[in-house]
Amino acid sequence: MDTCASVPCARSQRANQKRRGQLLLFGPPGGGQSGFALVENGGLKYVKSRMLRRLYDLLDWLRSWSRHMGAEIRKKILTILDQHRIMTIATLRPDGWPQATTVGYANEGLTLYFLCLRDSQKAANLAKDDRVSLTIDHDTPEVMATTGLSMAARAQALADRDEAGKALRMLQIKFPGLSQPLPMLSPENTKIFRVTPKVISVLDYSKGFGHTDLVTC
Repeated sequence: MDTCASVPCARSQRANQKRRGQLLLFGPPGGGQSGFALVENGGLKYVKSRMLRRLYDLLDWLRSWSRHMGAEIRKKILTILDQHRIMTIATLRPDGWPQATTVGYANEGLTLYFLCLRDSQKAANLAKDDRVSLTIDHDTPEVMATTGLSMAARAQALADRDEAGKALRMLQIKFPGLSQPLPMLSPENTKIFRVTPKVISVLDYSKGFGHTDLVTC
C-alpha cells in the first residue's frame, strides 16, 4: 500500500506523529479540492476545503485588522509627538542609577532629536550606554483623558553635519528662542542626539484606566 496515498501529503506515519497538534496544507487523495489536516493523537484528520476557506477568510480579516490598527496607532503616536515638545528622558549613570532629565525635542516621524551640553551628565551617560527610556505626556483636568507615550530607545550623538544641521533647524522651529545666537549653545559646547525608538507604549485612558497599546519598531 502506498503510504502517501493513504495519508495525504505525509512522508511517513512516524513523521506525522512528531507533528502532533499542527495544521498541514495538502491536496486530498486522487486530486480535487485542497484542504488541510489536523495532526491529533498521532493521526491525521482531514478537514474539507469549506473549513479551509473559512480559515483563509479569518486570516485575511486578521491581516487587514492588524494593518488598520497599526496605521491608527502610528497616527496617534505622531499626533502626540506633534502636540508636545518636552520629554523626560532617562539615561544610565556609571554607578547604575537611572538619571531622568527634561529636554526639548523635535521629531521627524518616529525619530526624535534633542541637544544638550557636551559636558553634561546626560552626554557622559550616553557615551557609555546609549539605551534610554523616555516619556511624553501632559497634565489633564480629567484623569480618564490622560494620554501619552513611553519609549525604550537608543540615543546616538550625531556625527554627520548635514543631519545635525537638519535636526537643529527642526529644533529651532519648535523652539524659536534657539534661532537667536546663544554662546552657551554653540556647536563646540553642544551635542545633538538622535533617538531611535525600539518599543513604544501608547497610553490612552479613554479606552480604559491604564490602557496601553504596545508597538515594536
